[in-house]
Amino acid sequence: MIHIRSKTILKTMLGFVLFIVLLNIAGYFLMRNNMISEAQFQMVYLDSEKNLPTFFSSILLLTASVILFLIGWQGKQKVYWYLLGGIFCFLALDENISIHENLTGVTRSMLNTETLGVFYFAWVIPYGIATLILVVILYNFFRRLPKKTKVLFLISGLIFVLGAIGMEMLAGRYAEQTGFTSRTYRVLAFLEEIMEMIGGCLFIFALLDYIILKKTLESWSFQYRNEL
Repeated sequence: MIHIRSKTILKTMLGFVLFIVLLNIAGYFLMRNNMISEAQFQMVYLDSEKNLPTFFSSILLLTASVILFLIGWQGKQKVYWYLLGGIFCFLALDENISIHENLTGVTRSMLNTETLGVFYFAWVIPYGIATLILVVILYNFFRRLPKKTKVLFLISGLIFVLGAIGMEMLAGRYAEQTGFTSRTYRVLAFLEEIMEMIGGCLFIFALLDYIILKKTLESWSFQYRNEL
């Protein structure tokens, strides 16, 4: 018998997020005071690729994907759970090989968005459209979820999307005006990555809580049928 302690797992995940935040702040301070190089700072910088924060974000997304596939395998509405599992698997892959960043050049050339500020990182356009389509597809599925699960899904989803797309749009505006090394851009990029991580942690917590809630309801239903 495996006992899931969703709150303990959430606290552990958030503890890792806090560690990465502190590491990033310490690294920036050391770099600004010429105690480490820019290259060394990039190993912990939240807006960099193929480093510790990227690895942690990938693990979060992949973990969510595995749990989604397991829920779909054991429960109903398999298509929706598998769809979500596939999306989070793709996001984990994207986190490592930066698929979305490769879309920026293509989208800019197609829509001429290079000088439009918030669409400087033009990948937010196709990803934003895809997100809206996904919301429409999953609407009825979302309505059938338990109330607590719906609230947790909504909170975690909003935090993740506002970070990944919303903060990226704001950061793009400053990247165009002041470059990637300005303090404002770094702060916005920092908030973007942190919101993504927190959203991922909360979503995993929501999935684990759903599993516990589902088992509890099934147990109550079984006991009720036996009493009848």
